[in-house]
Amino acid sequence: MLLALRAPYALVPSLWTLLGFAIALADATGRASHAAIRAGISARRAGGVAKDPLRPGRMIEVAS
Repeated sequence: MLLALRAPYALVPSLWTLLGFAIALADATGRASHAAIRAGISARRAGGVAKDPLRPGRMIEVAS
């Protein structure tokens, strides 16, 4: 009976952790795209136009 109660408390969080880890591995942002995102944020804060690193060819302008 105790095993039936303890198993879900151990297995369910473990499965959620594995799912989160799999999602993190599948994330498309690597070091290079992360640096490009940071550069775009800096350009936007300075009032300039930035390239969208996740959608090539798209420019992001400062909203007026």
